[in-house]
Amino acid sequence: CNIKVRRGDVLAAWSGMRPLVRDPNAKNSAALSRNHVIETSESGVVTIAGGKWTTYRKMAEDTVDRVIAEHNLSHALPCKTQQMQVEGAKEYHPNLSIELCQLYGFDPEVA
Repeated sequence: CNIKVRRGDVLAAWSGMRPLVRDPNAKNSAALSRNHVIETSESGVVTIAGGKWTTYRKMAEDTVDRVIAEHNLSHALPCKTQQMQVEGAKEYHPNLSIELCQLYGFDPEVA
């Protein structure tokens, strides 16, 4: 299929820079990771680096759980991000896109 995409065909674009980190525990020191790496310093500071925008909730969960484990916070609950709705999800329903089109005239591809 040889289709030419025109500027008007593009609805949105996203670009950015993703940090690549070297996992200090990896056997191959030249390997760069697109995943996140959590490291605890000798003084107990927990640091997270790398990761992807689409995995921020998993990154948060791993970091919170690491802090609890590293600092023996046995009274603390594990991270609850999996049970929480993301911002804006409260009013979501399967027909929301249709409602947005009808109420506000949104293009179906945008709604």
